[in-house]
Amino acid sequence: MRSRAAILGTVLAATLAGCGTGGGNDLAGHTRLIDELAQQVDGSGDRGYTAEYLLGADGAAVTIGWQADPPRAVYRFPGGRYVVTEEYTMVCTPEDAPEECRLTDPTSPGTPPGAAVLAELSGQQYLAPQTVIGWLTEAGASSAAAITSDTRSIAGAHTTCVLVSGAEGARVSDFEACFTDAGLLGSFSGTVDGEARSVVLASVSGTVDAELFEVPADAVVTDDREVDPT
Repeated sequence: MRSRAAILGTVLAATLAGCGTGGGNDLAGHTRLIDELAQQVDGSGDRGYTAEYLLGADGAAVTIGWQADPPRAVYRFPGGRYVVTEEYTMVCTPEDAPEECRLTDPTSPGTPPGAAVLAELSGQQYLAPQTVIGWLTEAGASSAAAITSDTRSIAGAHTTCVLVSGAEGARVSDFEACFTDAGLLGSFSGTVDGEARSVVLASVSGTVDAELFEVPADAVVTDDREVDPT
């Protein structure tokens, strides 16, 4: 099996293999492009998938699974698992047996995990595509921003990549972000609140293992749901 460092190196090499650029200070063109990417992200929940990402310089692996019908989401971080279904929100730590799982009332499956969950599960480097689109929208509104775009292949998926620099007034003023045609985050590289952030798509498939959404049979479960699960 290849090391995570080797995988990350291969993925980054593919990411850097751009095939054409465009952009500059065409504010209207930037707005159209960002709107198109935002629509792709909004539509990403229409189909199921499993995506593996490598985070940060050490290439920590995160697996995200999505099922469209019924809508369910699972995030597997280095420190455990976060699951949202129509019946519950579940946090399991650690992944090693025996797991300890806490059930709370369900939230929207399409809502990414919040900062507290990411901290608990050692997933602080993870970035949801919705978050990156928000930063891109802010940057696109800056007349000072230099924005270029190209298309690339990342983890075998066709992506549109946007390079932003000098976006005055935006929270994140210098970064590169790529999105797959299916609306998934292909990669992100930049500085956020003074911290270097890196996310790279390592693999993606159009299927998801249904067992990932279930409460583990041998887990120690604490059920804190206030809504009757029946």
